[in-house]
Amino acid sequence: MTSANNFFITCSNVSKHNYCFSDFPFPDDVPDYPHNKDMAKYIKDYATHFDLEKHIEFFTKVKRLEKTGKNKFKVKFVNLVNQKYQCQCECII
Repeated sequence: MTSANNFFITCSNVSKHNYCFSDFPFPDDVPDYPHNKDMAKYIKDYATHFDLEKHIEFFTKVKRLEKTGKNKFKVKFVNLVNQKYQCQCECII
């Protein structure tokens, strides 16, 4: 089994009570040490609940990040269809 395959069977080594955001707990039916599918669903549910998806670029690889001023950044990235993009940002998470 390759390390890429390990992702599909990985469980967190951090309790859901320590991992969760204080304003958005894990559902009660999720085990204390969540499976990677539970973790992915939790993050997606969080983004949906707080209407964050419009601010997220999924399936995107950052190619270059350059600080252009105080709290200003230039980001170059590529999406799944290999289209190159560039944007100016005030916050990087």
